[in-house]
Amino acid sequence: MFQGKLVVGGDFQRVFQEGNQVLKSPLLAFWDGDQWSRVGDLKLTGSVSVVVTNQDTLYIGGQFESYGSADYHGLAAYEGGQWRPMDGGVGDGKVLVIGFFEQDVIVGGSFLQAGGVAVKNLARWDSRTWTAMGDFNGDLNNVY
Repeated sequence: MFQGKLVVGGDFQRVFQEGNQVLKSPLLAFWDGDQWSRVGDLKLTGSVSVVVTNQDTLYIGGQFESYGSADYHGLAAYEGGQWRPMDGGVGDGKVLVIGFFEQDVIVGGSFLQAGGVAVKNLARWDSRTWTAMGDFNGDLNNVY
């Protein structure tokens, strides 16, 4: 739940609602208990694998790119009704899990860089810079 709404993410472009209404909502949608709606105006292509919240921020991860706006590579944050990139995301990789340690965002998956910094499947974002967190020889699916 985020701001009283259920959030779903995946590999879809449209949500079909009652009365044959179609909502164009690439990869992500809100459910308020009665109907579906878009989550901001971010237009994505690819797939969303993980959706998590921390306080007043919604984070999404996966293997996606944006079009018609700033570059979002597999990672984005939604706060105050606005989407923001996280310093270039993970490039050509795929985010499979998002967690938190202290005030930082921890991102795991299958990727070799985060924001231009060389990493190996796990990285830490302190809201300004990315830091590598070790060298993992396989995909990371859980961070808790």
